[in-house]
Formats: sequence, C-alpha cells, structure tokens
Amino acid sequence: MNLTLSDNNLKINLCRILAENLNNKIAELQQTIGILQESKLNETKSSAGDKYETGMEMLQQEQDKNQAQLSILVKQKHLLDKLNIAKKYDRAESGAMIITNEGNYFLCIGGGKQVIEGSSYYAISPTSPLGQMLLNKKAGDTILFQSKTFDIRLIY
Repeated sequence: MNLTLSDNNLKINLCRILAENLNNKIAELQQTIGILQESKLNETKSSAGDKYETGMEMLQQEQDKNQAQLSILVKQKHLLDKLNIAKKYDRAESGAMIITNEGNYFLCIGGGKQVIEGSSYYAISPTSPLGQMLLNKKAGDTILFQSKTFDIRLIY
C-alpha cells in the first residue's frame, strides 16, 4: 500500500479537519444557545399567561436540546485531542488507521468521509457498529459486516 502522505501526516491532517469541523459546530451551537437565552430574557409576559408559559417552555426545550448536542461535541473534541496518532498500531484501536479492501477507516470519532489527496478516509467511532467489529483486529484478519467482507490489509 503506497500512500502519498506519511502515516503520521495523514492522521494529523484528518485530526485537523475533524477538529475544525467540531469547533465550527461548537461555535454555532454556542451562538444558538446565546440567542435562545437572550430570547428567554426578552420574552414579555402577556395577559395570556398560557401563551407566555408555552413560549418559555418551547425556548427551554430548544435550549436543552442544544446544550445536549454541545455536550456531545465537547466530549468528541476531548476524545480527538487525547488520540495518540504517533503510536505505531498493530491492531485496531482508537487512533489507528485501518486500510481494507472496502475503504480506509480512521478509528477515532464519528466524523464521516474525508477526502485527502484524492483518497477517501472514513472517521468512525470505536463504538459504532463497524468500529466494534474492527476493534482489536490485525492486518490479515477478515470481518463480515452488512453482507460485505472486509479484508484488513494494513493497520498503522
């Protein structure tokens, strides 16, 4: 397997892209939460008390939903920051790149498909269904996932 980027540079680039995506999502959620908080403060109590209570409850539910999403993203950022990408992996675990006949997988956080220098890499969580199947596998191992046979060619 001949990759154009060094193993570490590829992981560094993937981590940078994933971190930028997380930072953007975190900033958007923080802005939304601020707007919702301001809306709650500016909500005026009208003579129709039920309307006010319903409006406040809807704002609170929306704020709670955004806070929960923010918490998940912050945890993902923390997991990404803790990865040891310099380590030489011989089995699939967090921080490992797994090259298979069905695609290239970076076991870290769920970050979807990323394209670097014309090659696709999928950032997947070790807790995802495919991530769980890949965990602790070595080069040369085979797994069956969703009716596809994944031949693990390289892990680093």
